[in-house]
Parts: sequence; C-alpha cells; structure tokens
Amino acid sequence: LLLTYVREGKGLAIAVDKNGAFYVTGAVSVSSTSFGWPSDIWIGKYDPNGLLVWTTTYNGSASRADQGRGIAVDGGGNIYVAGFETGITSERFLEEFPWLRKYDPQGLVVWTVVGTDPKMGAANAIALDAQGNLYLTSGSTAQARSMWVQKYAQGGVSQWSVSYEPPDTPYGSGEALGKGIATDLAGNVCVVTTERFLSRGDDYDIGVRKYSQSAFTDTGQEQIPVSIYLPGVGTVIVTVSC
Repeated sequence: LLLTYVREGKGLAIAVDKNGAFYVTGAVSVSSTSFGWPSDIWIGKYDPNGLLVWTTTYNGSASRADQGRGIAVDGGGNIYVAGFETGITSERFLEEFPWLRKYDPQGLVVWTVVGTDPKMGAANAIALDAQGNLYLTSGSTAQARSMWVQKYAQGGVSQWSVSYEPPDTPYGSGEALGKGIATDLAGNVCVVTTERFLSRGDDYDIGVRKYSQSAFTDTGQEQIPVSIYLPGVGTVIVTVSC
C-alpha cells in the first residue's frame, strides 16, 4: 500500500485509532515569496484500507515554516497534533513556538494552544494518558539548550512544566532535546532524549528520563526524576519499561 500526496512535503508522525483508521501529520510546502522554505502543518485521516477521508492544514501567523511533529488519537476519535508555529517575537525575530491543537473526528478545530516563549522551541512529540491528559516534549533551539516536558488537561489548560539541561562543563552548558514521549497506566511519563555534553565534543548520547506524577507538587516543581544514559552508541532501538 503506497499513499502519496500531491504537494512537496514530509510526513513526521502517525497514530492509529481503535477502528484501524490512521492519522498522519507533517508539513507541506506552500507557494510564497517569503524567505526560506514556507510550509503549513498538514494532517490527514485515512481509513483502514488506506483511502483518504479528510485533510486539513494550518498556516501560522508569520506564514513561514510550520510543522506537525507528533500526533495522538483518543477513544472518541479526537485527534491531537503537536509541532511548531513560526512567529515573530517582540524583538521582531522569527522563532519557533510550540503548537498544540485538538481536532474532532471530522477534522474540525476544537481548541488550540500556541506557546508564548520562543526559548521552548518546537514540540517534538506528544502522548495521551488514560484520563485524557496530554504531554509534550521538545528541547534545544538557538536560544535554549534544555529539554522540557509539559502537561495539559483537556481544553489545553497547562498543568505543569519541567525542564532539564545536562550539567555545566568547563566548556559551557550541555544540550538536551526531547525526541519521544510515552505514559503508562500509573501516569508515569518517560521521555527519550538526545543529549550532548560539550566537554566530550560533538558526540550525542541517548538519554531516557522518567517522571512520576508524585514527582510534582501542586505548583509543578520537579523533584528527582530517574535518568538512564547510553553513551557512545550510534543508531539503536531503545525499549524502556516505565
């Protein structure tokens, strides 16, 4: 089965619902005179046989590069997409802002959350727990070198946020980027990261960080998460038990 789309673009994430329908997100190029590679966030729904049911796109406020990077679907067929929208800061710079949107089963917008802090960068992945809470992760941008995790309740209401940056080294701070996220039935959150310690040069390590709901107070202050590092490896498949 081969599915194609008529415009130049990229597919970056996929999710499957209980009926076997699947949902894809990424970005499609658009015709524009803007500098760089302008793109819109793209979401498509396919039935179990691969027939296209609907598509929808989103163009950000700056009409520059926007991208869907993570997607999840709940038991009611609602779709949640995370990525980034390129926006203009108060200093008139173009930056990537985290973007989260809920769609109903017909692809109609229910609500949207766009971050206001360009230091957070793009949302790279999304997870949905049994209670319908959402978890996003991301990380490094030109301004920030920290991996972050943020929890949202239904309606897009932020519950807590936590960040992590590898320890300082004699050569400056390290760098961490959240690449994938998952939850278990107890509500624990596991994040797989790409991390770099500048004292070791340009090599990147795989990191896995686990957060429990009890690791946060009512004000969302982080306590002590569990960390696992696998240094010195190339491309691998990592399986983690939460």
